[in-house]
Amino acid sequence: MKFLLILHICSFVTQTCPGMLQPAGVYNSWHECAMEGYKKGGEYIANAPKEQVNRHKIAVKFECKPIDPA
Repeated sequence: MKFLLILHICSFVTQTCPGMLQPAGVYNSWHECAMEGYKKGGEYIANAPKEQVNRHKIAVKFECKPIDPA
């Protein structure tokens, strides 16, 4: 089974996840997708403006969505 990575950009202030990113690529296993989710989530936080991350208490959650091999 293959997986798509979806990143959800969330605010702990508003308790919502209004932003979503889907990096290019398909992952061959849950493990590959999950590892990339942590990596890409960390990169997003590292590159976002610190003031914005702190003000909105931004966090990234991710999902690895199975692809139907049709």
